[in-house]
Amino acid sequence: MASLRTMYAGSLLAFVLLIACNGPEPVEQSEPAQVASGSLEPFSQGDLWGFRDEAGQVVIEPRFKMALDFHADGGAAVFDDQGWAYIDRRGKILLRPFPFDNGPDYFQEGLARFVAEGKMGYFNPAGEIVISAAFDFAQPFKDGRARVCEGCQTVQDGEHKRVEGGTWFTIDKTGKKTE
Repeated sequence: MASLRTMYAGSLLAFVLLIACNGPEPVEQSEPAQVASGSLEPFSQGDLWGFRDEAGQVVIEPRFKMALDFHADGGAAVFDDQGWAYIDRRGKILLRPFPFDNGPDYFQEGLARFVAEGKMGYFNPAGEIVISAAFDFAQPFKDGRARVCEGCQTVQDGEHKRVEGGTWFTIDKTGKKTE
């Protein structure tokens, strides 16, 4: 199954590259009555992906263009018509992770970046927002700190983007400025 997901991910490469830093906002989804317990595995049906429980019962109907495994601590990254999303075990979209390296941002030191209303913040593997989206750009955490900026702009540079200007400073894992 992993090789199928890898192949499917490669076919989406061109589409994923088009996702901008200020991607669409989370969309409220209707919630099923119960939350699935136990592990959930992604499966494909036609061109769409969903999730099954250990007994093979469909828990989240296939509606995603791609689905990655659920993190041991909670959520899973999926790809839909609006780009990458992070969902809970009910299939509810919790937030939109920052698209990085043709996929959702990587967790570093237990946090990954997300985008809301054109700003960036950080969330944990359970899909809980740890640092609100308040920055125009944010780098991953390293050694308990991350560089963020206010007032910077993303500039297209060929097929890549770069960040220019603004005021840069360092924050800790609570979002407080450090020296």
